[in-house]
Amino acid sequence: MSLNALSCASAINSANDSAISTWPSSSFAADFANAYKTYTQGGDVVGTASGSENASILQSFLSTGDFVTDADFGQALADYWSTCKLIPSGGSVSASNDASSKVGAFTAAVTASYSTTESTPYYLNFITNIETVAKTIIWTVVYPNPTPPSFETIS
Repeated sequence: MSLNALSCASAINSANDSAISTWPSSSFAADFANAYKTYTQGGDVVGTASGSENASILQSFLSTGDFVTDADFGQALADYWSTCKLIPSGGSVSASNDASSKVGAFTAAVTASYSTTESTPYYLNFITNIETVAKTIIWTVVYPNPTPPSFETIS
């Protein structure tokens, strides 16, 4: 499998429509976080498996209800991605990534997503911009000795 920005954008758009129709008791934050988690789990990193992704990071961020900056959103995305694809598979013994070093890039991606024109599907530009950053994250996958670590990216 691979990351599918269109599917994610469609799921988040559906969550948005549902939130509008059920306001003020909507569950947009949870629905957004779950849609995004499903999206990230669709990506592949050699030597890792899904299951470590912590959607509550995004849900908590979106549930604050307070004004937040692009930098806050960038931090939340970096924090979330730092939990992704950390379960070893295929003979690997550990996996880590450098997502926490990408706060500035995620912040820039959030900022670049603002537009004065409407385009559909909604959220696609945003998800695509974030995906561009996510594809620069490097996973360090360690295999049993004497094999050296492998450096991987998500697809």
